[in-house]
Amino acid sequence: MLNVNLNTKTPWSTGIPYKILNVLGGSDKTLIVGGAVRDWLRSSPVVDIDFATKILPQEASNLLSKAGFEVKPIGIDYGTIAIYENKTSYEITTLRKDVLTDGRHAKVVFGDDWLEDALRRDFTINALYADEYGSIKDPTGLGFKDLENKIIRFIGKPEARIKEDYLRIIRYFRFLSKFSNNIDNSSMKACLKYAKNIKLLSGERITDEFNKIFDDINFLKVI
Repeated sequence: MLNVNLNTKTPWSTGIPYKILNVLGGSDKTLIVGGAVRDWLRSSPVVDIDFATKILPQEASNLLSKAGFEVKPIGIDYGTIAIYENKTSYEITTLRKDVLTDGRHAKVVFGDDWLEDALRRDFTINALYADEYGSIKDPTGLGFKDLENKIIRFIGKPEARIKEDYLRIIRYFRFLSKFSNNIDNSSMKACLKYAKNIKLLSGERITDEFNKIFDDINFLKVI
């Protein structure tokens, strides 16, 4: 596991995100994860701030409710709850491991291991965690390096990651618009191999991902 301390002010060092972190036990138990960390490190606008926590969903919900937040169980089976404040949503998900997948859905068990949580995610650059002080936790040991080198790479074996959820094929090409200079061949080949399985996904999930592609300035390149 790679740990990097940037000692730089983060977008979640104040306001609602900072309060959520403190209510949920601070960096020992809760960290920012995924796109917010990735975009902050790239000096891109941070839109969505998501949290990963060792605290179980019901306990996290109780703690946040007592702190005055309105909590909604948007994906409780997967350990995800959400807070809506000032027209902004914040998702909090308990660390977990996917134990059974079918290409569309997953059955999960909750845990308290950052590496185990990271290994069930899609790409190395999306498995970066950060505290409010700019300390980065990189459980796979590849995310920080791949972000510097602008490489989009599946965690572990690409075929295994894709067969867990075929939507990851579309997500791969969405991120490729920003990371197309150094293509990871094994990731690309796996996407092409299983592309036909996209039809197994719901139209809603496909549409949602394509809308995100069309929002990108380089969407023609992606298509």
